[in-house]
Amino acid sequence: MGYGDLVATIETALQRRQTQLNDEIRLFVQQYVDMVRRHIVEDSDVQELCRRLYQNHRRALDLIFEHRMDRAADVYRVIQDHIRSREDLIFLHSSKTYIKFLPQCMDILPYEGIDPDKERILPWLLVNGNGKLHFKLEMGPGSQQVREQVYEKAKTLPRIFGKPKTKLSPKYHTFFSETWVATKDYEELDEEGIKQRLDERIELLLENRGMAIADALKELDFRSS
Repeated sequence: MGYGDLVATIETALQRRQTQLNDEIRLFVQQYVDMVRRHIVEDSDVQELCRRLYQNHRRALDLIFEHRMDRAADVYRVIQDHIRSREDLIFLHSSKTYIKFLPQCMDILPYEGIDPDKERILPWLLVNGNGKLHFKLEMGPGSQQVREQVYEKAKTLPRIFGKPKTKLSPKYHTFFSETWVATKDYEELDEEGIKQRLDERIELLLENRGMAIADALKELDFRSS
């Protein structure tokens, strides 16, 4: 006997014996029936419906699942196109999950190698995944002398670089991070909404930190780097 059979039997008994039951007992049993129907029987019915649908349409559902929408890829496409459209931003070598770009005013640090899109050591980084968009100012690999100069300068300016870690990380060093699109908005924002949120955050970050960081970097001497 399943739960559906059980509650049907109880409901029949309630109907037949309702004149013989006091109000408290009748209410208690009815609440039990409602709870079982709401939390167990409905779930079982949905599971059975899904099982039958999959049995009858297995090939179509497998194909849909294989080519299902990739929200992170859609967000990446919108961000990439929008950053490339702005003259004050430089779009750097990126992937769907790690989107790197840089304001023109912060394109100051020297880099090693022949591909500047890959070698900028202090990009703005957007981590796109897990249902949110998260920003990091993260210093990557490069000239150790340049990295140390930036780190030492950052320690003197905690208001704009964030509270410094006690030690410079050997490869990737995060100065500060913040969430640009939270989980509740990530699935809901349309293309224009993503662009608007991006512009708002970029302008706010430039005003509060970006321009000051650019000024601080200009004070460093990289001639021997």
